Amino acid sequence: MLDRSSRVAFVAIGMGFIALSAFLAVRLGPAAAESEGPVGGAAIAIVVSAGFGLFFLVSGIKGTVE
Repeated sequence: MLDRSSRVAFVAIGMGFIALSAFLAVRLGPAAAESEGPVGGAAIAIVVSAGFGLFFLVSGIKGTVE
């Protein structure tokens, strides 16, 4: 079990990662769609950032790191 301050920190980190993924989607999404090349790098960065965000957010809410 995590104590209260650790839970708050985990939730804050998770929300930061989710905000980062939203920022990347807004900034990299249209630019990658306009380019003729593959968009894999932008998509991977967005998905990985959102995944980390969800992990930290859920861990902070549950109070356990599993």
